[in-house]
Amino acid sequence: MQINCGVIMKKYKILYIDEERKELREFIRNFDQQFEVETQLPGEDMDEMIRPVIDNTVDALIVDHSLSDYRIDVKVHITYTGSDIIEEVKRRKNDFPCFILTSYDVDAAQNLGDVNDIYPKAMRNPECKYGKLTLQETIRFQIEHYKNRIKEKKDRLCELLEKNEKDGLSLVEENELLDIDNYLERTIAADKALPRIKKEEIAFEKINALIDFTKKLLECLKEED
Repeated sequence: MQINCGVIMKKYKILYIDEERKELREFIRNFDQQFEVETQLPGEDMDEMIRPVIDNTVDALIVDHSLSDYRIDVKVHITYTGSDIIEEVKRRKNDFPCFILTSYDVDAAQNLGDVNDIYPKAMRNPECKYGKLTLQETIRFQIEHYKNRIKEKKDRLCELLEKNEKDGLSLVEENELLDIDNYLERTIAADKALPRIKKEEIAFEKINALIDFTKKLLECLKEED
């Protein structure tokens, strides 16, 4: 009997948005071996389109850049592009893994802040590589890097909170706590994050107020896990 001793990779859940059903089916065919795939046609309310991202039910977002070229499957009026969706997600969720698929790289690049998020639609084919990686591999690596960064920050946050309870924090450690707290808060809801300068004011008045705030943030992150 042959035993497969290979490492079983976790199937991350990804969301793909496109205005054509045939494109959604094509995406599923190319990605469902490596990922749990959720697909959506664009709707009138962009907030509803990114709800799975905000609610942390998906690990990455992939969108077609132009969401209103074809009006066969989508009858409602679409006033946003895939680039608009990505920009809104980045505004709310710091560093969240996002990708734009497009046949028109120049047009997408002109409408998106980070051109590194843009990939040709031909990259959906798992035989096609961008440099040394397929798009499937790139998405997986981005997800894992994102999750590892958060874990490292959370682990260090716990260390600092524990040290504060026992011995108190040095000025350098207080600043580090501020940095970590700011980063983690922006991964939850960047548009609602307390500005760093405000946190510094709190810390100046009373570091324990910041510690209490940070503990509540850590509890939120535990609930998301």
